[in-house]
Amino acid sequence: MQIHPDEQQANSYHLSGELCFNHISESKKQLLALLENSAEYLHLHLAEITDIDGAGLQILILLKNSAATDNKRLTLSNDNPIFLAILEACQLQTFFADSLVSTPEASA
Repeated sequence: MQIHPDEQQANSYHLSGELCFNHISESKKQLLALLENSAEYLHLHLAEITDIDGAGLQILILLKNSAATDNKRLTLSNDNPIFLAILEACQLQTFFADSLVSTPEASA
């Protein structure tokens, strides 16, 4: 997985490649660091994720829970059919409902 900052919005990053078991340790470190270094808000663009498995989904669950614990807001773009399919397959649409956005929102 590669991470690229959004040039137009602070605390917003584009993820690309695979969010899968093969690279999960490094992905976890990178994503938790982004959350830790964000002020109140972190947005992840998922459109360029080419594959996500259960391990990748667990990292996103961890990020969402960590953000809540730290009184931060995590949002995820909902424009990736691969991500939406795994949410549906795992019946996690409700869990992520408050985090899914069509476009990044300003920090609330």
